[in-house]
Amino acid sequence: GSNLPDYQRSEIMMFIMGKVPVFGMTSQTLDTSELGDLGMRRIQIMLLRSLLMVTSGYNAKSIASVLSAPFLDPLLSISLMEDSELRQLVLEILHNLIDRHDNRAKLRGIRIIPDVSDLKIKRDKISRQDVSFMKKHGQQLYRHVYLGCKEDDNVQKNFELLYT
Repeated sequence: GSNLPDYQRSEIMMFIMGKVPVFGMTSQTLDTSELGDLGMRRIQIMLLRSLLMVTSGYNAKSIASVLSAPFLDPLLSISLMEDSELRQLVLEILHNLIDRHDNRAKLRGIRIIPDVSDLKIKRDKISRQDVSFMKKHGQQLYRHVYLGCKEDDNVQKNFELLYT
């Protein structure tokens, strides 16, 4: 997936996201009625890992262009599931899509940072599309981060991904 042009990656991401079975949402293409919980979980993990591979190295021009509602809503629904591995995969996918300058590596490890400027984080001027996206979806994203912190089965990796 890393050698595909961005427009093809975007289409593949939408295709894969449309296949991921999400409780409470109907999938047009996948009959999960006879899979059972373990089969459903395996399919979810396989598809999210595929999505993670496609998003690796993806450089979106704006957050709004890559996190459209048909993609974002099911992804955030998965982030609330009672499975720490699924939540980790969702967070890694979001990192790949939102972090356009590989700043994540500078934030690794939970620690107190007295002066954030020491991290030398790369930034762009915030586009109008990104401002509009955050006005529309910011509360939803923050809510999911908050709820993700409260999950009982979180392990250290969940907290590290939430931190970065």
